[in-house]
Amino acid sequence: MAAQFMFDRIVVPMDGSEPAQAALSYAARIPTRELILLHVMVDREVIVPEWILRRDSSRTEISMNDRLEKLAEELRGPDREVTVDVRIGDVAEEIIRAGETADMLVMMTHGRGAAGRVLFGSIADRVVRHGNTPTLLVRVGELTRNPKIPDRVVCALDGSENAERGIEAAVHLAKALDLPLHLIRSVGLQDVKARLRETRAERVAPSQMDPELYDKTLIAVRDEARAYLDSKEIEVKAAYERVTVELLEGSVPFTLMWAVDVDDILVITTRGQGGYKRWALGSVAEKLVREAPCPVFLERSADEPFAGL
Repeated sequence: MAAQFMFDRIVVPMDGSEPAQAALSYAARIPTRELILLHVMVDREVIVPEWILRRDSSRTEISMNDRLEKLAEELRGPDREVTVDVRIGDVAEEIIRAGETADMLVMMTHGRGAAGRVLFGSIADRVVRHGNTPTLLVRVGELTRNPKIPDRVVCALDGSENAERGIEAAVHLAKALDLPLHLIRSVGLQDVKARLRETRAERVAPSQMDPELYDKTLIAVRDEARAYLDSKEIEVKAAYERVTVELLEGSVPFTLMWAVDVDDILVITTRGQGGYKRWALGSVAEKLVREAPCPVFLERSADEPFAGL
């Protein structure tokens, strides 16, 4: 039965490694009209004679094409086209180019190719840092070759408009996978300090803060955050009924990591509103990508380059 809500195009970079195949198995469970298996051979022209490069590249291209075509044939169906795209060039740059016409990239954060090259560590960093395509990142070790469909989509918010860009992506994922959507927001010391800076001229160190003032301010920001979540729940339910909200209290990103499970997909924007007003989702995104127990879907901020990875 065809999915009622689908993505148009998903690109999965492949390097011949088992982790990359696990990413493909995960991506194959997301309804899409076209799934593209992308392999990029490193352009070694600057260090290898051209005739050797042409000979080796030709052999590698034929071999990888055959392997990917077998995978593609297994994944093709009446509602999904699967294509193979083999390129030569800078790996990260070609992944970014391939993603320009896609709804999503799905890739492991690191993996090793047949020649022992580490492909999806620094490369994933570069793709997220310089690309514009939403990217679902899965750390090696989270998935087996046959990962199950996730149980829930979780979207992390911080009260900023930039962070709210993740809501649309989260709704899209939840609809496509027919999963509940959970909106979360964390408040704590950083919010209390921000509120005090907004209302007081002088800066107060945490050790010198009046406990009563801290408690009153925390209650105020907590109430504001709860009202914010309630308003977002109402807005999202207009488009998707299966939504719940949760207010967390403590240090970000630790509370976010505790709030998700291995069977979730966590959606965040690469940067929220930084400075004194809200926690920035640059450093938070970095920690979550590296340490969260579940795959992390990164939605690019509208107006800021990502500097988190």
